[in-house]
Amino acid sequence: MGDSGVKQLPVTVISGFLGAGKTTLLKHILQSEQTLRIAVIVNDMGRINIDGRFIKRKGEPANTLIELQNGCICCTLRGDLVKQIAELSASGGFDYIIIESSGVAEPIGVAETFAIDAEDVNDGVADKSGGPSLSDMARLDCMVTVVDGYSFMSDMRTRDIAKERWGDEFNEDGNRHITDLLTDQVEFANIILINKMDMLTEEQRLSVRSQIKALNRGAIIVDTNYSKIPVESIINTGLFNFEDARTATGWLRELKGDPRPPETQVFGISSFVYRRRRPFHPKRFQEVSTKMTENEKIVRSKGFVWLATRNDCYGDWNQSGAVAVLSCGDYWFAELPEDSWGSTDPEFIKNVKAEFSSDAALGDRRQELVIIGIGLNQKEVEDLLDTSLLTDEEMTLGPQKWKELTDPFEVWDIDNGDDDDDDETNDDDEEEEESEDDIDQTHMLGHSLSSRDGRPVKKPRI
Repeated sequence: MGDSGVKQLPVTVISGFLGAGKTTLLKHILQSEQTLRIAVIVNDMGRINIDGRFIKRKGEPANTLIELQNGCICCTLRGDLVKQIAELSASGGFDYIIIESSGVAEPIGVAETFAIDAEDVNDGVADKSGGPSLSDMARLDCMVTVVDGYSFMSDMRTRDIAKERWGDEFNEDGNRHITDLLTDQVEFANIILINKMDMLTEEQRLSVRSQIKALNRGAIIVDTNYSKIPVESIINTGLFNFEDARTATGWLRELKGDPRPPETQVFGISSFVYRRRRPFHPKRFQEVSTKMTENEKIVRSKGFVWLATRNDCYGDWNQSGAVAVLSCGDYWFAELPEDSWGSTDPEFIKNVKAEFSSDAALGDRRQELVIIGIGLNQKEVEDLLDTSLLTDEEMTLGPQKWKELTDPFEVWDIDNGDDDDDDETNDDDEEEEESEDDIDQTHMLGHSLSSRDGRPVKKPRI
């Protein structure tokens, strides 16, 4: 029972691309020999068909199938998801909930739904005078990602975007790269099922396992065919924990200096953090970034980038296989008064100041990139990145002259809620009405670096 006395239902969330084997897994669970009364919430019924005979099992209470269509439960249908969970909990007729998310859903977006009050998502679900919150009604037990082992390697090297593969049906995330979506689903999982392993050679199996282990050190990885696994391995596991989820990804663990598990040596996984106190020349870095995406030994890289032409703010670098994006981050702490750093916690302030250089002119400006790969030559990658750094002669020019360097990247516009022009006034006003908890929750939960973990940052317009 939750604190409010409402029955708290455990929930398993299943993520994965279309065709990976999510629905086959779901059918396997519902046909298995177990006594739980399971309610199933499916978010991508538009592209699959679950026959009624797989949902209702002879001689036992019927499992209930709930379809959530015309949107994704990690964003536009979040309120509908909360409403359905509330109704299932209140009915008292179920022991467990399984959610099969859309093929393009971000697991972190679904998981965040369980960390916020129901009233913040759907005013009709919770009583603002003290009614139950979603955490009273449901407990996130496990995040499962099903990976198509046969297509994993090609998906990690493609530059395709979602709508090119699956059409405009997934217009919410249609412009996201396949590789980026796959990485998100692998990194934010407690259990990863690598399906269709019978279609691979032993060498291919090792390669797939290696890349997945590089992306998510902490996940339980299981080889499967036809998604057949013991049902108890993904139900009532107690594996999900928000604090652990925040730091589970391979790149963040490497940044923090966590020891690598022994199996990484078997798989040939290596990683390092590239740190420099000198800005990149934008044009040269663009050329280097192309070479990094062409290097099949680099599985993942992520971190802060300091471009000489943009001395006051950092760029968020995010590479997954063959796809890399440099987007607008935020101001360096050195550019902000201390009372604008986002927290007054003494430990937080101490950690921020520890990032500052002894050279006051540099402040906390730096390159800080986590590089994860298989069979990497660290020196070669470091030397490649070093070619992007300003030369000694270029350094003497200073920040004002650096602005004149060739910069091929898009213009960044950091939105601090100011009214930049009349056309944007209304949009900005709407953003300001959002609660502080609603500000860039994805960044706060799973995609932040170093001491910026506790810092509320508004998403910039790029």
